[in-house]
Amino acid sequence: MTDMERKTFCAALSRYGAQAQITMAFEEMAELQDVLCKFLRGRVDGDTLANIAEEIADVGIMLDQMAIQF
Repeated sequence: MTDMERKTFCAALSRYGAQAQITMAFEEMAELQDVLCKFLRGRVDGDTLANIAEEIADVGIMLDQMAIQF
């Protein structure tokens, strides 16, 4: 993670608090799980791979915040 990312993640933790960001991490992981389950069930359309990539990125952001917090 870059210094700028670290500053941004620290600012988010400071502004919203650890509890809110932990909840957000749960939500983002659930969204990734949902889109991956849809993929495995064959519910694939033109946006599926983009949605998976977006959810992976969102989970990565939240995991970086969790790494800073803990």
